[in-house]
Amino acid sequence: MAYCDPDGADDEGYPPEILPYGKTVAKQLREEGFTDLREVPKGRLEKENHIRVWKASVTGKATLDPQAGKMLKKYPYPRYYFDFETINPAVPMWAGTRPYQQVPFQWSCHREAKNGTVQASEYLAADAEDPRRACAESLLEALGTSGPIFAYKASFESGRIQELSEAFPDLKVRLDAVNERIVDLLRLPRSTITIPPCAVPGRSRPCSPP
Repeated sequence: MAYCDPDGADDEGYPPEILPYGKTVAKQLREEGFTDLREVPKGRLEKENHIRVWKASVTGKATLDPQAGKMLKKYPYPRYYFDFETINPAVPMWAGTRPYQQVPFQWSCHREAKNGTVQASEYLAADAEDPRRACAESLLEALGTSGPIFAYKASFESGRIQELSEAFPDLKVRLDAVNERIVDLLRLPRSTITIPPCAVPGRSRPCSPP
C-alpha cells in the first residue's frame, strides 16, 4: 500500500470512486471537496445505483431494492441454486479438450421446494479420468426437467453446459434444455433482470434476458 498509494489519502473511508460507472460524478465530488462518500449530503446524487451505494456507505448496512424480491417471487418451484468448479490446464489432459479449456470436475446444487425445504447434492471427480461425462450425467439427474436454475454470473455455467452438450451428442437435448432454464442472478444487482418465460410450463426460451 505504501508503494501503490504513497500519499495515503484514500487508505480509509469511502472515496467517491467506489460509485459504479461514476467516474465523472466522482471527479465532480472531488472538485467540490468531498473525499469520503459518506460526507456527501443527501440529495446530491441523482442516479439510483449511486444513491444505493451512498446509503449503504452512510448507514453501514447492506441495502436491497424491494423490487429484487418481487422479481424473485415470480419464479416457480422447485428452484435450483447451481455452481461449477473447473480446471483449465495449459496442456490438455483428456482427448477432445483444448489448452486452457475450463473443464468441469465439480458442481454443487441446492434444490429448494415450495415449503422451504432445501436438499443439497454435489459431484466431485474421484480420479484423474476425464470428468466431463460423469459430471454431465450427474447434473442432469440432480437438476430434473423443470424449475429455474439460479447461478451468479451464469454465463460461466451456461458456457460449460454448452461445451458438455457439444462433447456428448447423446446428451445434447437434455443439456440444452437445462441451459434454457438458467437465471443469471448477477442481473439483479445491476437492475437489468427481466422475468423470462422459462418459468411457464410448456415454454422453451432462455431464462437470461438478452
